[in-house]
Amino acid sequence: MYALNLKLINLRNHINSFYELGMETLFIGDNGSGKTSILEAVYILFGLRSFKKQPLSSVVNFNESFFRIESEIKEETHISDIVCLFNDKRTTLVNGENIEDIADYVYNHPVACYTPDMLGILSKDQQDRRNFIDRFIFYYDKEHIYDIKKYNRLLSQKQAEFEKETSDFIYLDVLNEKIVYLSNKISSKRVKIIDEVNKNLKEIYSSLDFSMENVFINYSSNISDTSLLNKEKFMKKSLYGVHRDKIEMCLDNKIIEKFSSTGQKKTFILLCLYGFIKIIEESRNIKIITLLDDFEAALDKNRALFLKNIFSNNRQVLYTGVDNTRLNFENVIFIK
Repeated sequence: MYALNLKLINLRNHINSFYELGMETLFIGDNGSGKTSILEAVYILFGLRSFKKQPLSSVVNFNESFFRIESEIKEETHISDIVCLFNDKRTTLVNGENIEDIADYVYNHPVACYTPDMLGILSKDQQDRRNFIDRFIFYYDKEHIYDIKKYNRLLSQKQAEFEKETSDFIYLDVLNEKIVYLSNKISSKRVKIIDEVNKNLKEIYSSLDFSMENVFINYSSNISDTSLLNKEKFMKKSLYGVHRDKIEMCLDNKIIEKFSSTGQKKTFILLCLYGFIKIIEESRNIKIITLLDDFEAALDKNRALFLKNIFSNNRQVLYTGVDNTRLNFENVIFIK
C-alpha cells in the first residue's frame, strides 16, 4: 500500500493543504508548523483514530466545525480514493462508498507510527504497552480484536457482580470459565509475537555496536495461577487475567527505561517497531506505511542512518524533522 498524495482541510492548522508523497518523504519546518499533524492525518485516515489520546473533535481547526482528509492510495495495480470526514461523527469513504466493516478496513490498511509523545512500548502505563502489542497482533490476526472486546465485556460483567452487596458465585464461575479461556488465547498470541520480535532484536543488536547486548521484551502473566479467581470473590476485585499482564523492556536483567540514555531508549523503541512491522509484512506479504515523527532527535548520525535504511527498505515512510542537513531523503517538503 502506498499513499500517492494527501489533502488536509481544517485539520489543526492545515486549512487547505495538499502534498505529493514519495516512498520516502521528509517534512521539515519550525515547531508548531504542522509537521506532526500531517502524520496524524495519515494515521486517522487508515487507523480511524488519532495516535494522540484525544477525540477526533480535538483535531478540527479551532475556527471550523469539520475536518476532511483525502488521499489516493495505490494498492498493487489499482488506485483508490479514500476520504475521512469528521463533522460530529466520522465518515470514511472508499471510492465514494461508505466502509461496511471498520475492523476489516483497518486490518487491510495497516499503519505503524512513532512519535515522541506516543512511547507505546515504553509508556509508563502498562495498558498502553498492551495496546501497542495488541494492535500489531490485530494486523497479524484480525480475530484478536474480537477476543479483546469479549474479554473486556466479561470483565465489566464481573465487576458489576462484585459491586452487588451479595455476589452470585455460580454466575462468577461461569464468567471466570470464559475469562480463563480467552486469557489463554490472548496470552498465547502475545507470547508468540513478542518471541518473534525478540529474535529480530537479538539479530539486529548482535550485528551492531550499540553498546547494548541481550536486549529483549519481557512478558509476564498471572494466568497460570487460577487460585486468584477464588481470592477475587472475597476481595471483590479482579486479580486474574491478561488485563494485568506486564511488559518490560530489558537489557540482561535490568529495565531499560530506568537507566538508559534517551538515544538508547529511542533506538530500542524504533527497533521494536521495526520488528513488529517486519513480522506482519512477512506473514501477510504486504508493506506497511510507517510514520516516524521527529525522527533524528536524540540519535547520532550513524544510528539515524542505520534506522533510516532499514525502515525505508521497500516500504513507504513519512518522516518529520527540523532540517535535512545530516541525512539525504528522496522527497523533502518544507512546511511553513
